[in-house]
Amino acid sequence: MPKPTFYQLPKPKRQTIQSAIESVFLNKAISKITVSDIVRAADIPRGSFYQYFDDLDDMFNHLFDTALVAYENEILSRVRDRHHTVFSYLRSSFDRDLVFLTRTPYQKILTKFFSSTGHHGITYEDYIKRRDTFFETLLAHLDTTVFSGLEASRIKKLYFFIVQFKMQMLQGVLKQRQAHDEAKQHYEWFLRLIETGLQEMN
Repeated sequence: MPKPTFYQLPKPKRQTIQSAIESVFLNKAISKITVSDIVRAADIPRGSFYQYFDDLDDMFNHLFDTALVAYENEILSRVRDRHHTVFSYLRSSFDRDLVFLTRTPYQKILTKFFSSTGHHGITYEDYIKRRDTFFETLLAHLDTTVFSGLEASRIKKLYFFIVQFKMQMLQGVLKQRQAHDEAKQHYEWFLRLIETGLQEMN
């Protein structure tokens, strides 16, 4: 993670460096990114990079954490101080996720990390541990009555199965393979099917 000197920078300069890191990361193969690329994009001396980060892997860890925190905070902002069941939250998340995906670089950053294993200090296992911890935090804000009787491991698998389907629908919209209304309709049909099945089990 960044050294204290990075966080002690004035906010505008810190944001300039952060934006430069994100830009280089998204526009160049991870295995080919160099310190020179970063300092050139951020317009800082090479020595300054090492005042802020130990090495490139340290910088990658920071970028990965920044993207995850942004996504986690976005999700939690939707459920704090609101009464949501798991399924009412999932229904309301489609359009808000679409806005988040189109207006921020963070989902693209995370996707690139996952598709480029071996070229940075982040492993898929790192993400799974972080994801599972966040999942517990999210569930604590939701009414999970519909999951009564299910083992915790099954709840987690079912939830992420739904999220994976939603992401497929969202990617279809983003890549213009599917109209927004059609994709959302398919997603809501999928949710109703699962929710009805759970209610019948109970």
